[in-house]
Amino acid sequence: MPENPFFKKFADEYSKSKSHKMGRDLIILDEMINNGANNCLDVATGTGFTALELSKKCKSVLAIDQTQSMINKAKDLIDSKGIHNVNFLTTDFENFESRLKYDIITIRRALHHFKYKDIFFKKCNEILNMNGNLIIVDMLSPENDFQDLFNKLETLRDKTHIGALKEKDYEDYFQKFGFKDIDKKIVVEDLSFSEWLYPIKENSEIASQCLNFLNNLGADDLKIIGYDKDNKIIHKSRIIVKAEKIKEI
Repeated sequence: MPENPFFKKFADEYSKSKSHKMGRDLIILDEMINNGANNCLDVATGTGFTALELSKKCKSVLAIDQTQSMINKAKDLIDSKGIHNVNFLTTDFENFESRLKYDIITIRRALHHFKYKDIFFKKCNEILNMNGNLIIVDMLSPENDFQDLFNKLETLRDKTHIGALKEKDYEDYFQKFGFKDIDKKIVVEDLSFSEWLYPIKENSEIASQCLNFLNNLGADDLKIIGYDKDNKIIHKSRIIVKAEKIKEI
């Protein structure tokens, strides 16, 4: 099972990221987690910030990630807090097998790395208890971005980026795979070009490619993807959505 090369390289930087540690989307996600759940699963846990929040409200948490260096950072975080109800497994979600059913599944800032979204939503339905919750946080692709410029830009920054979904896509996937949207928030984060790039350095070749891509877009396209060219600010939208499993598929 191959590790994600981007996160293997930058695991330490992500473990220090203020945005990942205390971003507004994490606060909202935490508010959506029901107290007293038995078994909870954090998919693509990264450096463990979501698993940490789950541990405060769930009896038992399993945190999985395909990149061992990210798991190592997550373990360090959980151990530093003296928490004992979180276990870890190095695996990708597509190959994850479980005899357990879960009350809550979370995935934060990672779904855009999944190539086969159908498999993700189908498996979530299979391993969630009836009326269990799936809580997703991810960057949001603009509804009117018909050329997929947003995802093209994100892929320039990170070659392992597959594609962020549009808001309508979530509605379609939930309907197809037995879920009902029960809570949803969209937040917009204003990021400087260097903040958006993080952990990529602004003097890197990747940064130059991203900037050239943006500079070659017209005003209408820049507006669609939320880039203020004059001030080098990116208005990045994130969706935090909670869905309930309402039927088996």
